[in-house]
Amino acid sequence: MIPKSFVQDLLARVDILDVISKYVRLRKAGSNFVGLCPFHNERTPSFTVNRVKKNYHCFGCGVHGDSISFLMSHLGLSFTESVKSLALQIGLVVPMLDNKELQNEYKKEKIYLDIMFKTQSYYSHLLYSSVAAISYLKKRGISNDFIKFFNLGWSDTRYNSLSKIFSDYYNNIYLIDVGLVIKKSNENRYDRFRERIIFPIKNQYGSVVGFGARTISNTQPKYLNSPETVIFSKGRELYGLWESRINIKSKGVVLVVEGYMDVISLTQHGVNNVVATLGTSITKEQIKKLLNISDKIVFSFDGDAAGKNAAWKALLLCISEINDSNEIRFLFLKDGYDPDLYIKENGKDIFENCLKKSVPLSKMLIENYINKYSINEAEGRAACWTDISKTLKQMQHCSALRIQIEKEIAEILNFNKNDLTHFLLENNNLFSNKKWPTARHSNIQNRYLSNKKSVPSLMRRLFNLLLSNLTLVNHIGDQQLEILDKDSDLKIIRDLVLLVENTNTKDLDSIKKIVDPYSELGMAISNFTEEDLIDKNKLPDPLKEWEDSLLLIESQSIKNDMIILAKNGLSSREDIDRYKDLSKRMISIKAINKS
Repeated sequence: MIPKSFVQDLLARVDILDVISKYVRLRKAGSNFVGLCPFHNERTPSFTVNRVKKNYHCFGCGVHGDSISFLMSHLGLSFTESVKSLALQIGLVVPMLDNKELQNEYKKEKIYLDIMFKTQSYYSHLLYSSVAAISYLKKRGISNDFIKFFNLGWSDTRYNSLSKIFSDYYNNIYLIDVGLVIKKSNENRYDRFRERIIFPIKNQYGSVVGFGARTISNTQPKYLNSPETVIFSKGRELYGLWESRINIKSKGVVLVVEGYMDVISLTQHGVNNVVATLGTSITKEQIKKLLNISDKIVFSFDGDAAGKNAAWKALLLCISEINDSNEIRFLFLKDGYDPDLYIKENGKDIFENCLKKSVPLSKMLIENYINKYSINEAEGRAACWTDISKTLKQMQHCSALRIQIEKEIAEILNFNKNDLTHFLLENNNLFSNKKWPTARHSNIQNRYLSNKKSVPSLMRRLFNLLLSNLTLVNHIGDQQLEILDKDSDLKIIRDLVLLVENTNTKDLDSIKKIVDPYSELGMAISNFTEEDLIDKNKLPDPLKEWEDSLLLIESQSIKNDMIILAKNGLSSREDIDRYKDLSKRMISIKAINKS
């Protein structure tokens, strides 16, 4: 038996578009993706996939479901097999409840969540017995409806207030585990939160996993959060995500602010697609969670130096996670204003007008670098290009956006096409001197490269092979693209595949007209000559060459992963299972090579 919470978490993490596009060719149509239904014969696409809602539906035969049901229906897998397949794709280990240890952990987690719910209800009840707390919230402009909507509460002045609802208060270890009680000795324990407004923090399933607490006096610290526990992490959760989830999906954008009161005030004024970080900088895990439910994120920061520094950190985390369908923007309010104060003074319409004028990621990225260097000098322009290029290389999944940024910065720095060609070829790994791997491919070298003075790199070999046979793209699936992603040097080949797929262009001359000549890909294509052409006289079966090469890349990547796991001592159950899975895949690859 698999825990229900794990299945819910798995479905939240898995990108249903990645799952289904391995079996169905999909194209974007508005906010959805459409294709021919795999469950019945049709000529007109009626099968739709919604990436935000994480479901699929066919308007022809009526079939619908999530990632798990798709694998069960399409591949004939059992429920357990489908869950294991999806978990393996994103590197999760499936906990089975027939394992006694895991059963105990699952039961303990349920106890924790029950305690948190009971405590939240108690704090909400106490709120209405405190005149000072209600007076504070009314002064901050929070109405009774939104006090209830966010389940706000109050922790009274007593050191052991929770003993009122937990009769085993002095013996209950779980109260300590979830951070509600602090223990100094067997006889001395006390409540963590006292005389504070309580903000319940819910996970993506609506369960209370932690609390934020604000003092209404001069007590320090002003804000106090639950500590890191088994069920709560400040770097994983977002305040208001559960309450805003429906509006985020319907509006297609999420606003990220820095405070609990910002979330409540904005929601009350009608800006109800908002979340807040929990007193720390945004994390990569939080960004991934937001991108799973919305293609567009707007970060709101103070306009001072600290706010701009926080925005820059968020930008650097975003660039490695976004794809070309995502949009990241930054809103900087004038000094002295936070979103709470600004919307109270100016109203919803003016605030939303500010959102429309927010700064896109591309502009912020470019301005940061050009302001950092003296670009009126040759040395400054060269240093600026070198620096920004390092950042752009992290944009692994948004080649179109990266190309546009490269083009803009090149124009600003007065680089023309010839300048960039020279620079890229001198400083990039595109045509490095990596030797063609031996093993199974030694016969390929002898057969096709005997007239070359030196053996070309694997990258150049594959790049030339694909440019010479662009119809190979028809046979390339998401799994092969993932293999190309395993080596950053091979990313340019992935960019070429995506360009051909997205434009449906299968001849070299047309590709040369479409590609941005200032981009890394454009530079590489412009240097492709007749000598590089690999036609059928040189290579009778280009598809087999392509597939063999990708198997070789994958096997090298697996070997590296296995070496790292072995060096780390295979100390966890997860590492051992991962090592076994890699070993099985390696055996499969060897079997394919022998066939």
